[in-house]
Amino acid sequence: MVCSNRLQAIAADQNPEYERYLRPTKRDVIVAAAPAAQHLTNRPVRKGSPTEDLERLVNRSKSRVRALLEHVFAVVKRLSGFVKARYCGLANIFLARKRLVA
Repeated sequence: MVCSNRLQAIAADQNPEYERYLRPTKRDVIVAAAPAAQHLTNRPVRKGSPTEDLERLVNRSKSRVRALLEHVFAVVKRLSGFVKARYCGLANIFLARKRLVA
């Protein structure tokens, strides 16, 4: 079992009964399932660092790709009926239907 906490690993080596209480971290599970996976979310930009402009450029390109994909999924969700209800109450429902018909 992979464990990122060294103290727990040392305690497990000293006491075999402690091994059953060890649980792998979320990162350990992801690395075991997909060792070649890449980190594709935006990272915080360190102001004043020599690579600040490069970090901003990388984050911007990731955001553009994500925005394109999220807009497509929003359209698909809206077409399949996942829209928030904006009209509550009988009077508002009547007005909403009246607007649709008109």
